[in-house]
Amino acid sequence: MEVDGDAQKSAGLQSVNNLVYTLQPDLSVAVNRTHKNHFFQSQKYQPGQRAVCILNSGADYIDTTRSWFSFNVDLDQQPGHFGHFGRHGSACNLIDSITISTRSGDELTRLTDFGMYQNMMIPLKYSDEWLKNQGALMGFGSYV
Repeated sequence: MEVDGDAQKSAGLQSVNNLVYTLQPDLSVAVNRTHKNHFFQSQKYQPGQRAVCILNSGADYIDTTRSWFSFNVDLDQQPGHFGHFGRHGSACNLIDSITISTRSGDELTRLTDFGMYQNMMIPLKYSDEWLKNQGALMGFGSYV
């Protein structure tokens, strides 16, 4: 009988001190792990043109830590002209801003000056070995 009394006292103290926590209901109905490819609305873009990629995830959760963009860049080669990303530049310089919004148009997040941000952050976040290996794959400090 004392066990029930102790439990009631404990529950009463938790309630009085606002120590009772209830978990919020899940907002996602994602239940499967899948791999999906999404494509930009056009296959070719001109310099300065906005590229739009709509991710129709449906009921699937998008894990942004395991997601990536893949694209090709063609540079018109003229004598004396070359594409250089700069000392700390990379293919990230090709992206000016990223806006993520819901289907209804509500803006969830916006990142502007992406190339400049990465120019500052990459040397701080990664080692020289990373810059020579993975960084070289994204053109870090080199040419197009």
